[in-house]
Amino acid sequence: MTGLIWTVQLLHYPAFKFIAEDQFKNFHIFHSRNITFIVLPVMLLELVTAISLVIQSSYSKLFLVNIVTLLLIWACTFFLSVPLHNSISGSMNLNIIDRLVLTNWPRTFIWSMRLILLAYFVFQNLKVSDVNISQ
Repeated sequence: MTGLIWTVQLLHYPAFKFIAEDQFKNFHIFHSRNITFIVLPVMLLELVTAISLVIQSSYSKLFLVNIVTLLLIWACTFFLSVPLHNSISGSMNLNIIDRLVLTNWPRTFIWSMRLILLAYFVFQNLKVSDVNISQ
């Protein structure tokens, strides 16, 4: 999701401004319907795995932070992004598109921090066996 959110942040949302105004409504319908097939299953999978990690790890602080980051992402999505998308669903509005880009930065930042957090966990818990390389 981190790669996807950076693509959306730097390319996709700013590109909304380049859609012809008479085509914007159809474009936005297409975007909203199709992005959901990509984003929703992955976000649900993230949430299920985050909850599982908390339960299986006896409430590790790292996994609690992980679930909090996801809840913040979901809050940003449903309280910032979705209402803005709803506002431009009927017609193009450059001011709202600018706000969509601006208010997407928190999600981009939080998903990036979450990736760093989980990468830290993986590298800390990676067990590398000693390999004897004969020459």
